[in-house]
Amino acid sequence: MRKVIAAALVAGAVAAPATVMAAKPSHPVKPVKKAPVVTMVFHGIVVADAVDGSVTVKPFRKGSNMHARRSVFGLDEMTVKLGEATRLRGFILNAEGEKVFAPETIADLKAGDRVRFVIRARKGTAAADLPAAKWVRDFTGLVTPEVVTPDPVTPDPGTTDPGTTDPGTTEPPAPTA
Repeated sequence: MRKVIAAALVAGAVAAPATVMAAKPSHPVKPVKKAPVVTMVFHGIVVADAVDGSVTVKPFRKGSNMHARRSVFGLDEMTVKLGEATRLRGFILNAEGEKVFAPETIADLKAGDRVRFVIRARKGTAAADLPAAKWVRDFTGLVTPEVVTPDPVTPDPGTTDPGTTDPGTTEPPAPTA
């Protein structure tokens, strides 16, 4: 009987550290780090008018920052969500030709408008998973006024310049003293 009790005690002593060792790892577990939040600056042209709090945009590679280019890699169009906190601003030229801000609404974003929009999201977020834009700037009002060039002056057919040859003669003009 003593041998049975001694064997049970030895088995319990060996089994207890094994359960404790299985519950606790031998090294500390590091928490998984999340990707940092970055600012993505997109430039593009509105493809379709804004509807239901979103607008479809054709993004440009030129002018967009690195994070924005990576999130829209390979896409021809993307849908930008416009939330309650999205600030919309447009630029216009006033009478003096100075650039000034003009408040806008979502309905003012029409197809063909040049826009820049900023989104704050985690680095590496795909375009479909991006949150609502922080702000949108519409540059369509910055069309420079047309420069009118005057028509070229045509000489009167009855007069000729003294420095040119008359089309009817083959002689060069006489030297002037």
